[in-house]
Amino acid sequence: MGNTIAKKYLAFVLALALVCTTMIGVHIPASATEDAVIEISDEEGLRAINDDPTAHYKLVEDITLSDRLWRPISNFSGTLDGNGHVIRNMNIVDEEMYQQTPIGFISTVATGAVIKNLGVEGSITCEALTVGGLVGEASSRSENITIENCYTNVDINYTLDYAYTTIGGLIGRLQSSNSAMTNCYAVGTIDTSYEPATGHIDEIGGIAGNYYEVTVTNCYTTDSRGIGDDVTGKFTNVKNCYAGEQEVAEHISQIPDDMSSFLVALNQNGDNAFVADVQNINYGYPALAWQYEEDAPEEDGSTEIKEPDTPAPSNPTDNNKPADNNKPADNNKPAAPVAVGSTVSDSATKAVYKVTEQNGSENTVEYVGSSVKKASVVIPATVTIQGKTYKVTTIGKKAFAGNKALKKVVIGKNIKTIGSKAFTNCKKLKTIKIKTTKLTKKSVGAKAFKGINKKVKINVPNKKVASYKKILLKKGVTRQAVIK
Repeated sequence: MGNTIAKKYLAFVLALALVCTTMIGVHIPASATEDAVIEISDEEGLRAINDDPTAHYKLVEDITLSDRLWRPISNFSGTLDGNGHVIRNMNIVDEEMYQQTPIGFISTVATGAVIKNLGVEGSITCEALTVGGLVGEASSRSENITIENCYTNVDINYTLDYAYTTIGGLIGRLQSSNSAMTNCYAVGTIDTSYEPATGHIDEIGGIAGNYYEVTVTNCYTTDSRGIGDDVTGKFTNVKNCYAGEQEVAEHISQIPDDMSSFLVALNQNGDNAFVADVQNINYGYPALAWQYEEDAPEEDGSTEIKEPDTPAPSNPTDNNKPADNNKPADNNKPAAPVAVGSTVSDSATKAVYKVTEQNGSENTVEYVGSSVKKASVVIPATVTIQGKTYKVTTIGKKAFAGNKALKKVVIGKNIKTIGSKAFTNCKKLKTIKIKTTKLTKKSVGAKAFKGINKKVKINVPNKKVASYKKILLKKGVTRQAVIK
């Protein structure tokens, strides 16, 4: 009897211990639940996808990879939602290990994989049989693959001549059944530094190297080659796709010279996935809408200010006689000029300008700031105030200082002066496009760029790269920045 009670007690204690241990020490991964989404905000989280390539992932930040070589994600069958973010500095270098393995940011995708709203930038140097900037291979053994709203800016360097080589700017081999790639583009380069031997076959295309009946819609590449080869030779399901040069086959059209016409053509299906590249973040070619989602600015041209905050004075009235409000306004009477030193606000962009000079031949204004904090701002070349054009030549002191929302800015071609602390502590400022060639060490104020994102990407005029780099480093930009 006593032994029976003791055994039951012992069993109870062991069971309780097991429950407590489970509650305290065992972690149930997010992918264990059917609809769970794992959020990724850093490099380690991105690399951990290889530990569970069946899970559902979403990026919540842009990620710039360290100098560690990228290990391609293999056999991915989950969901990777870039959520409008970009993976930069992907670097794959291997001359032997990957020869028999497809190479790309993702090596291979399996049935059911979804990749969307993602940008990948970097380089690949290898001797693999199959290479793709985004995905190495979506083989005929897989099905129901979805790739949409993605881009690559990946430079592929390939040096070995195999009997059969497949290279694609987006996808190396694209053969999955019941699958689709929609609204994607590739702007990287594909460099094959060898001459194929007699009988060797190279399938090279900026969109895909090898293709078989996958639905490909609204995609383009700036490479001269669109899709390297179609197994059937029919390109049945390739619709509204473009390459840098006219191909012999009719499945790919040539990108027109007029980017406005090209944008209309890409969006002809009505989903408006592409937008004009007004900030030149994509070499002027149409960009994906998510790249400009946060307050996409106007072009760096002339902005007309229709509602200045310094109205012309009204007609005086007799103090003893009420104004005749029923008298029609004289719409033909010119508005009073805006005096030097006056400020005007643009009701559309919320930018505030101060008139600095007005002498007929040279009318100028200073960009003082904005009444609202935006993620993207363009400082235009000129503004029009009451029918008169003014050059925007100055960015005022502390114009954007402490703006926690600002991520992208375009500095117009007429800017000569940037005031001290103009962009100080804009910690999220990651992209700057400088169009002006008129800046000097003296005209850029102290700490103008101090405290902005350490890895900011700054695009400057070609002939000013060396001189502007010296100026920017002295005015607060860190050496981790990319200035080109």
